[in-house]
Amino acid sequence: MINLQEREDLASSLERFLEGSSEDWEFDDLLYAPVNDTLTKKIIENLKTIQLRFPPNIERHFTSSEGAAEISEMIEILRTRVQP
Repeated sequence: MINLQEREDLASSLERFLEGSSEDWEFDDLLYAPVNDTLTKKIIENLKTIQLRFPPNIERHFTSSEGAAEISEMIEILRTRVQP
């Protein structure tokens, strides 16, 4: 099932996270939000491990610049991919 609204909601939330303008706990909340869309589920599962795969190299950061770049790629995928 393709749910473009779920994809856009996740993409927007990830953008706010990268910009540093997300609400407290918004990122954590999105990791456990119920979703129906297959692609959105896959991206959320990837996000759950991004900090381990790309540890932060700056104190108080969530991930490294490589991890931030991967999140940016996820945003692009969420907004451009029509098929799951």
